Amino acid sequence: MHSIELSEKLYKHCVKRFRWKSRVKMHQGDSGVKLKDVLDTIKVRSLIFIDAHYCADDVTALGEVWIPVINEMKAIASHPIKKPRAYY
Repeated sequence: MHSIELSEKLYKHCVKRFRWKSRVKMHQGDSGVKLKDVLDTIKVRSLIFIDAHYCADDVTALGEVWIPVINEMKAIASHPIKKPRAYY
């Protein structure tokens, strides 16, 4: 499992929280940018849960855009594994 956290404070909290879980890989940065790097390591069809957004509080961080979903979807669409499934 990979998780991308823009807020350095939340990233450090998650690293500490999941330090005993070897399957959880934390990444710090803008998910609209970092997701492509994470996807480059994935070689099989995978479930991707997108939940990046800014909450206008003192905990979350604001990247270049409030909701990076367009950049995230572009990264997913450019991935070589092309048999997506939509779950509603």
